[in-house]
Amino acid sequence: MRFPWSTAVRTSLPVTGDAVTERLERKCHVPESRLLLATHLLRHCCRPDPQYRGGTITSLYLDTAELRHFHDSEQGNHDRQKVRIRWYDTPSAGATEVPVYLEVKSRRGALGSKRRSRHLVSAAALDPRRWWQGILPSHELSGWLAGLGYRSEAVLEPVLVVTYRRERFIEIQTGARLSLDQGIRARLVSPRLDRGEGWLQMAGGVLEIKGRAAELPTTLRSLRFLGLDQGRYSKYATSLAALLDDPGSMGRSSPSGRLHDFSTEP
Repeated sequence: MRFPWSTAVRTSLPVTGDAVTERLERKCHVPESRLLLATHLLRHCCRPDPQYRGGTITSLYLDTAELRHFHDSEQGNHDRQKVRIRWYDTPSAGATEVPVYLEVKSRRGALGSKRRSRHLVSAAALDPRRWWQGILPSHELSGWLAGLGYRSEAVLEPVLVVTYRRERFIEIQTGARLSLDQGIRARLVSPRLDRGEGWLQMAGGVLEIKGRAAELPTTLRSLRFLGLDQGRYSKYATSLAALLDDPGSMGRSSPSGRLHDFSTEP
């Protein structure tokens, strides 16, 4: 099934393809009971990110009709990619145009990198009722993705929206970047997959650590007392697996054996 795409892009800035140097990425699920302690430890051991302290992040994930990116992540394939359109916070009242970022995130084992390009779209394109249309026009998308190093003959479709609150930190000694995500919610936008359930809410949060060293910096070793499970984690794959599972099933309450306390809301 092919989806119509939004043609609401008024201005597209040149694709810059800003590449983030490959770095180690570790992600840990933080149970609800340990979120407050994790927040206190991070604020004690780190300083707030001086440029991007925090805010709300929303991402529309694109995938093939066969959900190739999802299955690559679920199976833990060594080389895998994700494509998303991301925006920050809620457009201010009266705004006619807002920036969004087309991103290609790649992983080779534990190493991750990201390329992105910035585009201006009409504020109306971010209306949740139009997410299924894709926000960016399909006739431009393949060229922009090629500029970001992503090439595939398969057509990409809007599949899932994930939104959460993020607080960012910098570790003082090494400069490692950390973020703590809370209030994570996901919703299917694909008409082919959506069963009309609305948002799925995840209890707890996700801690991300990005840097060049395999070992935790000395100042962060107190995080070990939280007993967090460091390993492969994907908000996209975890949320989509839960949404595709049968309501009330065990997979919904504890996807991948780690997450729990999911609930649906209208």
